[in-house]
Amino acid sequence: MFKSIKKSFDNLVKKTSPVDDEFYAKVVDELEVGYRDKSAMGKAISKAKGDFKMAESLYIKIRASTLQKKRDESIKQQEYLKHLEDEKEEKYRQQLKLKYENNYYSELFKNELEKNGYEIMTNYRYVKANDRYYETIIIYETREFMVIDPQTGSIVMAFELPSS
Repeated sequence: MFKSIKKSFDNLVKKTSPVDDEFYAKVVDELEVGYRDKSAMGKAISKAKGDFKMAESLYIKIRASTLQKKRDESIKQQEYLKHLEDEKEEKYRQQLKLKYENNYYSELFKNELEKNGYEIMTNYRYVKANDRYYETIIIYETREFMVIDPQTGSIVMAFELPSS
């Protein structure tokens, strides 16, 4: 029986590309140690319509194809995970860059407020001038900064900072 499997294997290897050879060889190795995949064997017997010699040949082809598909799926999954990892790393870099830019603009904002006589309260949210408190709005994307009178809602001071 093993000789017929080996002969079938040799015939199949001649018809395949070198990439496929490793999977056919693995199937023969499995058969040498007595392992048979039940699912692949069932498919092979079904396709061979009960012809067991034909089923042996089909088994090798089906099993090799299954192993190759599993390997290809594993590679695709690894590539996808690598892609996710790369995206995560890029997002982290962008966040660091944004944080650096925001710190840079916050420092410029602080300097501009102090230059115009405002005393900074907590986290630049409120400033004080002439015994009055004002709210601040910082729009980092456009580098716009505003000081607003909360009683009237009017803009007391507004400016745009240069690029970093």
